[in-house]
Amino acid sequence: MLLAHEIYGEKRWLESARRGGDFLILAQMPAPQPAWAQQYNFAMQPVWARVFEPPGISGGESQGVLETLIELALATGEARYLEPVPRALDYLRASLLPDGRLARFYELQTNRPLFMTRNYKLTYDGSDVPTHYSFFMRSQLDPIAERYAGAKRQLAEGKVSRPALNRRERTGADTAGEARTIVAALDPRGAWLETGMIRIDAKQRAEQPVIESRTFIRNLLVLANFAAKTK
Repeated sequence: MLLAHEIYGEKRWLESARRGGDFLILAQMPAPQPAWAQQYNFAMQPVWARVFEPPGISGGESQGVLETLIELALATGEARYLEPVPRALDYLRASLLPDGRLARFYELQTNRPLFMTRNYKLTYDGSDVPTHYSFFMRSQLDPIAERYAGAKRQLAEGKVSRPALNRRERTGADTAGEARTIVAALDPRGAWLETGMIRIDAKQRAEQPVIESRTFIRNLLVLANFAAKTK
C-alpha cells in the first residue's frame, strides 16, 4: 500500500496502509509476550496454521511487524506506530537463543521455543527440524532498534524523511525477445511449469512438474519492467 501511494499519489492507498498498521497495533500480544503471533482466529487468539506452524509468538514475523510499524511511522508522520516497538524489542532480546538467533515459535505463557521434528511432532528440541522451513530466525533486532531510534528522532524534530521503497526492479535489459520467451512458456492455465522435487514422506522424494514461486516472481518482474520501458 505504501508503494502504491508512492507511485500513484492517491490518498486511499495511504489510508489502507494506516488501517493495516492499526490492526498490527491491536494484534500485539499482552505482556509478558508483547510481540505477534504468526496467525490468529477471529477472536484474535493465536492458532494453528499448517501442520508445522503451531500457535505461539513468532520470532520471525514479529521482526517484520516492527519494521513495518517503523516504516508506517515515517510514511505518515504519526508517532503512534512507534509506541509498540520498545516493549516488543525488549521481549525479543530477552528471548534470544544461546547462539544469538530467535526461534520461529515461542510457546504461549511459558515462552519456551517450539519446534517440529522431521515427522511433524511438536517438541522443545530443535535438533531434528524439517529442512523445508526455517525454525530458527536470524536476529535483526539491532538494526531494527537503530531504525526505531532514527524514526523517533525524526518525528520529534519534525523532519521526517523516508528513503524510497524498494520496488524490486531488476537491473539489466528486459528485451522484447526475453518477454516473448516468458509468455510463450506459459501453459494453458497461465502458469510456468518446471521439473522439481516433491516430498512424499519423511524419507522419499519424487521428481514431478511443479510451479516455483521464484520463477513466477522473476518472470513477472521481467514482464513488468519491459512493460514500463515500452509504455
